Amino acid sequence: MGSDTEDAPWNEEPLDSVEIEMDVEVTLKKRVKISIDDYSEDTIMDDGAGKHVNTIYDFSRSDLESAIKDQIILPNDAFKYIATNTSRGKKAYKDLESWDIENIETEIID
Repeated sequence: MGSDTEDAPWNEEPLDSVEIEMDVEVTLKKRVKISIDDYSEDTIMDDGAGKHVNTIYDFSRSDLESAIKDQIILPNDAFKYIATNTSRGKKAYKDLESWDIENIETEIID
């Protein structure tokens, strides 16, 4: 018998690649700065001298999602700005062009 049998790894024929279709879900997170003007503010004054103490901003009615989409190039739109004159650029364009954003969550950092 010996080690040179038909089921030895070096005697196996490699399998042909097959193409499969799947959904891929990727969660990305990035801290960004945006400008908004649809907020309210309360100024807290000192009782005594009427001196300005603090301003509290309320963003609960702000349309943060629209502001983000207007001011930040999101990954699903990045393909529009990739140069396709190289093979790597063409691949990046193809890989990025069909992503969909299903959910945008925001968290204001104090």
